[in-house]
Amino acid sequence: SDWSRRPLLESQLQYAALDAHCLLQILRALKLTEQQLQMMEVQLSNLQEIHLEALPDGLQLPHIELRVGQVQQVQRISTSRHLTCCHINLGSTAKQLIQGGEFLVENQRVLVICNVFPREIHGHRSEAGLLVARNGKGKAAARPPEAAPLGEAVDGERTYPTIDTSALDNPWIRVAKRLSTGKGVVLLDGKPLICAGEACYINCADGGFFD
Repeated sequence: SDWSRRPLLESQLQYAALDAHCLLQILRALKLTEQQLQMMEVQLSNLQEIHLEALPDGLQLPHIELRVGQVQQVQRISTSRHLTCCHINLGSTAKQLIQGGEFLVENQRVLVICNVFPREIHGHRSEAGLLVARNGKGKAAARPPEAAPLGEAVDGERTYPTIDTSALDNPWIRVAKRLSTGKGVVLLDGKPLICAGEACYINCADGGFFD
């Protein structure tokens, strides 16, 4: 079923509630003492600290596979009033994604979030996301420096985890809070987002936000 659709179906709500119910049954079956539960919490906390410490220094966007792409084709989705299906060239590979709004044109250079779980939207497969800012006047896609080749990864080549963007707390949500716009530049913690040694640009008024 389509978990991105709102409101969720009654069967989906029951399925989600059943997950929590089963966990409670498992917990009771294990009959863990309070001390054992505290030990588990400490172990999980230690694992999280180890994972964070393992991140290489100098990463701008931890866990985000952001690459330079170019729009090859934009098609309106007939079953939607505002969605488009876009084919993106990433050099050696390509991605298809679903995007809301009409701000993309063919041959436009963009920054693509490549490591997201694919989803079915209006019968079309969406395999990636775009770095897009919005303000009171609409949306705008961030664009990489002209010198950056297609497929270039903002943080270099490495293994990236797949992100479930529907989760309440995920790497993209944490990164998006740090992004903004200013003087036509994409800002990360108030400083230009760098790709291939140069700043990434955007046609958006100051104070744009990413979500």
